Amino acid sequence: KCQKIKMANVSDPAIQDAYNNIQSDSNPQTYVILGYSNPTTLSVTAQGEGDLNEATSNFADDQCQFAYIRVTTGDEESKRAKFVLLSWIGENAKVMQKAKMSVHKASVFFNDTATTDIYTLSLHDALPI
Repeated sequence: KCQKIKMANVSDPAIQDAYNNIQSDSNPQTYVILGYSNPTTLSVTAQGEGDLNEATSNFADDQCQFAYIRVTTGDEESKRAKFVLLSWIGENAKVMQKAKMSVHKASVFFNDTATTDIYTLSLHDALPI
């Protein structure tokens, strides 16, 4: 029997709050990590004001996670924000969770604002951006 994969639940208000903070030029927050609190529900598992390395240090080898990260580029004369959506699939994550990632990515509302979208099994492959 084929099993229909449901979209992910991203209704946690903390997700929208973190997204708004990252998008805001006046807020120092630079990243949010979303993880699964159950097989179809995403919630905030980490957030902070650090760089890309700090953000990705929150990834777990046995988890599937999403990260939305603000990266500032340019020189002193012209700084601009770029937004990265990272889809992380830990090497030891459960097989069904891995399979759901591509479908659940569509539920991650901030997907369409990302400048760069990276789907990775290895940080070595993804970094540096």
